[in-house]
Amino acid sequence: MKQLTEQTLKDLIHQVYLEAFKDVCAEEDLSEEEPALLAEPQFEGDEPPELSEGSSTPFSRLIKILNTFDEDERARLFRRYGYYTSAHLLNQLNNIKKAEKGAL
Repeated sequence: MKQLTEQTLKDLIHQVYLEAFKDVCAEEDLSEEEPALLAEPQFEGDEPPELSEGSSTPFSRLIKILNTFDEDERARLFRRYGYYTSAHLLNQLNNIKKAEKGAL
């Protein structure tokens, strides 16, 4: 039985890697260099493109507007559309637990 050395392990991993991507890359590509991983980003140049922080989505604009409201205004707005605060949810869960124990 052959002992597994670090180099042997690296060779085995390399072989499995090449076999896994054999159907993705052409045979001539495999002999010259290793294929790129599919999860690697594909872009031109050395650096990925910069994300523009200036562009805002409707969701981010809505969050900014909601943050300008005080707590009472937000509560009134969400109650109108059937949404409740987490405190209301916790209170309801507490009432359910009390009712299960017969205390309510």
